[in-house]
Amino acid sequence: MSNHYADLQERVNRLAQPLTVLFELTYRCNYACSFCYNPKNLRPELTTEQVFQTLEQLAKLNVLFVNFTGGEATLRPDLYDIVAKARGLDFAVCLFTNGHNLTRDKIRRLKDLGVFNIEISLHGSTPEIHDARVKMPGSFEKLRAVFATLAEEGQMAVLKCPVTKANFDDLVNVNDYAESFGLPIVFDTKITPTDEGDMSPLNEKITPQQLLLFWRDIAPRVGLKLPDNVRSLDPKEHNCGVGASSMVIDPYGQVYPCVQWRKSLGNVLESPLDVIWAGPEVVQIRQISREVNQEAIQKLGQEVANNYFNCPGMALHKFGNAKAMDPDDVKRAEMLVSLKAGGTSPESVV
Repeated sequence: MSNHYADLQERVNRLAQPLTVLFELTYRCNYACSFCYNPKNLRPELTTEQVFQTLEQLAKLNVLFVNFTGGEATLRPDLYDIVAKARGLDFAVCLFTNGHNLTRDKIRRLKDLGVFNIEISLHGSTPEIHDARVKMPGSFEKLRAVFATLAEEGQMAVLKCPVTKANFDDLVNVNDYAESFGLPIVFDTKITPTDEGDMSPLNEKITPQQLLLFWRDIAPRVGLKLPDNVRSLDPKEHNCGVGASSMVIDPYGQVYPCVQWRKSLGNVLESPLDVIWAGPEVVQIRQISREVNQEAIQKLGQEVANNYFNCPGMALHKFGNAKAMDPDDVKRAEMLVSLKAGGTSPESVV
């Protein structure tokens, strides 16, 4: 069965047509998550007018989706003006937030502006687990009211749960808790270093055996299926949308090929976005994205490569080489192949 969004993604990758932009409005945050990847060295942020001008340039590039995030985006007092501007330019707008500052009035305002989705992180099914992760006492109870209000107001929302060693045994309960509000939840097993190169967040990453248990035992209980490729890995295609269909703009105007690839392509305060997007560094990144596919097929074989979800930006971050193969991702691919073939023994895949 054809996946229409995946087909669209392939087409825009080939055309180097930016489809989605992650716009980081601030790195300020009222939480202190130990596995946060945002920089801690804060500087003066883009002004409201500079954000508006950047959105106008994105509209000229025919971008469709703009995802506003942080840090914590709701700490910007001009957030609603920014959302209104984006909607006026016909962007589909999503807001990534920890949810702590949301009230019924603010949720109604976002809904009236036409925000199509709000994504909120949830780290546990109890105050003891969630509040300890975000280092904010009372956060869990605050979110309980927010989730109920989102459901009552009919605002589309998705809960996101980063899977860590600390909440691994609570994941089924987290899923049940989200379902009690009628809200979908997604689980993310990827933990990354900070943008400034601190590797300590990786200490929170689940073990290979826990990853197996997640996909073998937990995923079926929370309604997840094994990751299934919508196409075979193709050496002629891009590995992902890095520098082709997606970009990131940080609070200071720096433009990056993706949220993991933190090598600046330019700054919107110094160069027009269309000039940055056509620059030689971006063209080179697109070629690397193809070469990643080619090397995965050559080194792993087609079946394992089809399940190998490499991140060139993360490889650059961790190994200094965007085409380096991450052993953890290779193990994950081999594990998925084994599970799809009916393997169940941890020893057989770890």
